Amino acid sequence: MVALSPSSSNNCAAQSANNSGSGASGTEPDIHAGHGQDLTRASAGPNGHARSTAHDPSAPHASASTPEQTTSVPLADTGTEPLHERPRRRRRRTAGAGGDGDSHEPSTSTSTSAPALSADSLSLVLEAADAYTSGPMAVASTSTMDLAPVAPVTLTSPRSQVRGKAAPASSSAAATSSAAAPGTDGAGKAAAATSARAATAAATPHTADPSGAASTGACSDEEGRAGGHASDAGSPGGTYAAAGPGPSLRAAPGPGRLRTVTKPLPRVLFLHTGGTLGMDPEEAFEEDEGHNLRVRAGAADVSYKGQLRPGEMLSNLLTLVPELEKFANVDLQVLFNKDSSRVGPSDWVAIAKALDHHRPHYDAFVVVHGTDTLAYTAAALSLMLQGFKKPIVMTGSQLPLRAPRTDARQNLLDSITVATSAFSPPHVALQEVAVCFGGKLMRGNRTQKVNSAAYQAFDSLTYPYLATLGIDVDWNTRFLLRVEGAYTPRFKLDPRVIRIPVVPGSDPRMAYGDLYGRGVRGVVLEAFGVGNLPDQTSFGWLPWLREQTARGLQVCLTSQCSSGPLQPGIYRAGQLAAAMGVDAGPTMTPECAAVKLMFCLQHPDLALGVPLAGEL
Repeated sequence: MVALSPSSSNNCAAQSANNSGSGASGTEPDIHAGHGQDLTRASAGPNGHARSTAHDPSAPHASASTPEQTTSVPLADTGTEPLHERPRRRRRRTAGAGGDGDSHEPSTSTSTSAPALSADSLSLVLEAADAYTSGPMAVASTSTMDLAPVAPVTLTSPRSQVRGKAAPASSSAAATSSAAAPGTDGAGKAAAATSARAATAAATPHTADPSGAASTGACSDEEGRAGGHASDAGSPGGTYAAAGPGPSLRAAPGPGRLRTVTKPLPRVLFLHTGGTLGMDPEEAFEEDEGHNLRVRAGAADVSYKGQLRPGEMLSNLLTLVPELEKFANVDLQVLFNKDSSRVGPSDWVAIAKALDHHRPHYDAFVVVHGTDTLAYTAAALSLMLQGFKKPIVMTGSQLPLRAPRTDARQNLLDSITVATSAFSPPHVALQEVAVCFGGKLMRGNRTQKVNSAAYQAFDSLTYPYLATLGIDVDWNTRFLLRVEGAYTPRFKLDPRVIRIPVVPGSDPRMAYGDLYGRGVRGVVLEAFGVGNLPDQTSFGWLPWLREQTARGLQVCLTSQCSSGPLQPGIYRAGQLAAAMGVDAGPTMTPECAAVKLMFCLQHPDLALGVPLAGEL
């Protein structure tokens, strides 16, 4: 039993507040602890008043053989058992400062000899004790108390006791606030540090554990031993185990180390067909008086007289442009080595078949081509390989790769950059035949060569650029071709097609005569402006068109203008031409119109005015 004075009851109340604050440091709130431990024993001070000895180091300690004098103090009728009959708190495992994982509650078994009190003093003590146990600070019988907030832990056990390491807090902020709670002793601070480490572990991504528990990349065995934590039996170091039948949080075994996983590079096939890029600058070029490079006379015969060996060319390519291997695993195939003026429909078919053959084995393709007829080849590949759904980037150069001021190096790097753009940020998937030249990426069947000497030799006058390449690659993604439908390769072309410009004053009956009779099957007629041509009979254009279309010549009407709409119906001549069967669909480049006419002659089910690969 306890002998108390009014002053001791005040000490008890203050001590109870301290114990309430210590509950926020990571130790367990208990309705049987906090207030009760300060009421268990009290010793008499020199002035005859009772004082608490549980927290006063100056209190004299009596020997164990000294008989103890106690006085019974009646408790308020709250249903709580008498204080002296409550069981002593069990020894708990906490993260102590010594690192052994054990700490003890403050001792409540100190025996002191208290002098006998007078009746008046005893009466005052009893009144004070009764007021304490029945007042606002009384030890209530309910299972909840107003304690300092504790970092919430999700457990299925009715008590928040955590075995092994502290259970992960729901947030690092809660762990930090609890560690800073007033009145926290050494064991409480260590437990707070444990809660902070657990909160950090809880913030890491969780992965599925084979046992059904969530796992997290938490601290290692060495960290657990350094913190002085005692793990459960059978639990490895770095394992968080919550008491009770609730779920447990398990850390990945061993120290958390970062692993670098090498992502495989895409495979890119370079197809070489000839052109300036592969020429020998010493044999094919010479300097004029102004020290400018000029194509040597007969350079085509000199540069293309021998067969290129793919191994040697690839070795030279990667030696001169070693950065190519940072983008992809590069292979090279030499299909042929021709001046592009000698490349025609049969070569287009050969290129298309090579691309079709290698399509399952490579992620992207770069076709090296001469500049003179590159626009024709690009248009042909886009039509023959409809729905290819992989990048086919065509490029070349105005100077040989080995020339000092060549543009070939940058064109090759730009081409492989856009060809592999789906495999690196911003992950743009190019799914069409495109021309990459002079820092611009253009749709292949909309491209034209517009300059014979400038590095920016090509332009797309009827369609926006797909991307521009400078310090950054600026993609124009809304203009990329969205491929729909299945891949449909077609490898047949009818090369019996010519381009005819309408020239003022010329009579086609005399200039061209019976084209159909000479074996021509298609004509790309390049009219004025929006599609106008002379409508007077004396000029001969309308009578000639009427005769040739009646025999079976297929005519595609285009404009001599580089850009702008095609509207032949505005004028009388255009209306009459349309009535004769002249096809005057949306604008195509002259190069694409000629190739598509070759394509449609071999595939009568395909109409000139129906888009196949974004050419209209």
